[in-house]
Amino acid sequence: MPYRPPAAMLELDLPKRKRLKADPVKIAVAGTTIKLNPGFLQTCAEIANEAPVPVEFHFLVGQATGLTFPQVRNLVHRLMGDKAVVHKHQDYASYMKVIAGCDMFLNPFPFGNTNGIVDTVWAGLVGVCKTGREVHEHIDEGMFRRLGFPEWTIAGTTQDYKAAALRLIENESERRDLARTLAGKKAIEKLIFKGRPEILGERIQALLKNLHGAQARVAVTEAK
Repeated sequence: MPYRPPAAMLELDLPKRKRLKADPVKIAVAGTTIKLNPGFLQTCAEIANEAPVPVEFHFLVGQATGLTFPQVRNLVHRLMGDKAVVHKHQDYASYMKVIAGCDMFLNPFPFGNTNGIVDTVWAGLVGVCKTGREVHEHIDEGMFRRLGFPEWTIAGTTQDYKAAALRLIENESERRDLARTLAGKKAIEKLIFKGRPEILGERIQALLKNLHGAQARVAVTEAK
């Protein structure tokens, strides 16, 4: 199934990140307020503390407006201190400029991302996700595989998630190579925005055909 490209995205001309040696590794975390839960935030704090190089998390929080924003900001800062920047809800262009200024991304869990993956990869970033048995936990896994991301970026446990994040943080050359080959506009346009929208109709038609066949067999059995 393909995704429809948002008009605002196609109009953007994003600046390329020019990272200086003294800069921290900037990590984008895109998600609405409901996705920021204690388990995920604690994992982010542990990654920040264990990273072998300076890091700076950028939380791009959808729906963080009014009184909600200082609550979210205070919670994140309580766990991560000055290693995190919390952005309130922004217009799309401003949000994407922050992402384009980052070096990698981390997806929230257990409720992962869909649009957030499109946004971050479109901006040229690679990142890490965590999968699980519930539908909302493994949509990320499917999108990562469609994009050709390495299997180690799809974590099955929190420890694997931390290890993958720390690997991307520490290994700049590997991170750049992955981004150059797997991320960017062309990757999203080819692998996410193109597809076979008729799949949904075909699957529903097949289900109905199977259902009608089963009902017919039951009717024949009962008639006997």
